[in-house]
Amino acid sequence: MPEPQTIPAPPVAEIEPLLVSIAEVARLLGCSIRTVALLNNTGRIPRPVGLTRRLQWSLRELREWDRAGRSIRTVWETMRKREAGR
Repeated sequence: MPEPQTIPAPPVAEIEPLLVSIAEVARLLGCSIRTVALLNNTGRIPRPVGLTRRLQWSLRELREWDRAGRSIRTVWETMRKREAGR
């Protein structure tokens, strides 16, 4: 009987994280960590995911938010609720 084939794992460089740190958000947005903290505190970026004490953001949500025009948090959350209701 032939051995079952396994699907090879992609190289580590090809696997994207689900969550990114405040430092990675700063790099993605092209600004400082301090600016990301200010944007978060004033509600101008998507809400971070609260899995730990460290601030982390969904990379997928950040990309969707960027494609949608980087709206303030309240507008962004309203847009997402409308999309989910379709």
